[in-house]
Amino acid sequence: MAGPNLSAAVFVIAGGVLLTAGVLASVREIAPYSIGGVSVAQRFGAVVAGSYGLGESRLSKRLFFADCIEVAGSVFAKAQPALRRDAFEKRCYELARAATSDMPTFSEAWLALATAAATLNDVSEFRAGLVASQRTAPDVRWLAEQRVALAARHIDQLDDAAKAAYRLDITALFDSSGGPEVLARRYLANPREQQLILDIGETVPGSMQQRFLDKVRELKARQVAQ
Repeated sequence: MAGPNLSAAVFVIAGGVLLTAGVLASVREIAPYSIGGVSVAQRFGAVVAGSYGLGESRLSKRLFFADCIEVAGSVFAKAQPALRRDAFEKRCYELARAATSDMPTFSEAWLALATAAATLNDVSEFRAGLVASQRTAPDVRWLAEQRVALAARHIDQLDDAAKAAYRLDITALFDSSGGPEVLARRYLANPREQQLILDIGETVPGSMQQRFLDKVRELKARQVAQ
């Protein structure tokens, strides 16, 4: 017969397990907030080490995937040995796949998946992630900006669906606050995109065309002045 002392011991152990689980969950939840303010190198290292991952809330997940997207394109990340870069991308890839499986409308996770897949040469997941991210958040400017940059870097790997998503994102940037400047910078810096941007510009209202052209002239004037 189990006496009261044994029952009490089981209760204490169970309580300790729950407390430990709660502490671990809390650590996972606050990690994106504490790591988000540190350097790119520290964030990169934390992802590779596995000490930085997904919390329970949607916001903490968004912060993590934003780092997967933005840190991947940093000078620091590009300067890392291939094995270390792959470790970073594989962790982002795995967590993004899990997140999109649980939450199919999670646009940041889809874009993180596409970003990692492009680096890992998984062309089908790159295309699928790019298309799904555009479909689930067509009007979020920073995501559209990141998708356009990603698509342009891998333009030869785009299929018809990914090309359509790419064009939709450029159209959305014409119609967003700050978007015309983003497009003007891309127009001046990337000759391969110039004709596409102009072609899409012909389809938008005149006021949007003018904002874009004004930014192109402004940026050109700055370059001359330097």
